Amino acid sequence: MDRRKLRSAIYRRHSRRAFADKPLSARAEQVLKGEIARINKKSGLHIQYLAQGSRFFNRLAGGYGMFKNVQAVIALVGPPDTPRIAPGYCGEELVLAATVLGVDSCWVGATYHKKDVKDCVKLAPGEALCAVIALGYAGPKRSLVEGLMLKFAHRKPKKLPKLFNEVQGTPKSFMRGMEAVGRMPSALNRKAVYFTFERGRVAAALTGGDKSGGLDLGIAMLHFELGAGLAGRWEKQGEHYLFYPELNNF
Repeated sequence: MDRRKLRSAIYRRHSRRAFADKPLSARAEQVLKGEIARINKKSGLHIQYLAQGSRFFNRLAGGYGMFKNVQAVIALVGPPDTPRIAPGYCGEELVLAATVLGVDSCWVGATYHKKDVKDCVKLAPGEALCAVIALGYAGPKRSLVEGLMLKFAHRKPKKLPKLFNEVQGTPKSFMRGMEAVGRMPSALNRKAVYFTFERGRVAAALTGGDKSGGLDLGIAMLHFELGAGLAGRWEKQGEHYLFYPELNNF
């Protein structure tokens, strides 16, 4: 999907968990399945689309909140090792694609009926279920549960000084990227990510030794690229991931 459309979706998406009793449109389902196939081919992941999503959320979900009328889920399946950067990056790409299509969503990293999802997905040897994304059409008003969860989840954009170190000569493209990172959702309600810009190079890392935050770091990486208007690759060096843009605009 066009990356400019995905970038625009960052600033209008809000996490929702109470949906209308209305199935996804045939077009939305078709486009999302096509995006999943494209992303799987590119990334080597085994992301899967599951209809009738309410069966995975029909009871209180571990204290994280109740879900209503979930129409479908995207199951993020990939390597069992951590951190899970690729599932976070690719999952957020699908979340934003859903937003472009008018479909609402919610990242669910741990508090869903994992066994029920595992019974429905195809897991090859060496694969694991990393997280799911709930899909549906939300109403104009938030439910009581959504309002409470919004209050406790700190949905407001994270303050930029807590996300990166600003040095003299920091380019505007980096700042635009960080503004998009500040709008990121969290698969585990942590946002334990941090970016640096030094010697003309962007680096991203998990903070506080949080090895389980790979999903969030992957989400942040995509948001940075889209916000900065750049495409490229991330390479691991020690505890950091360095960004190599296709065009060296920095």
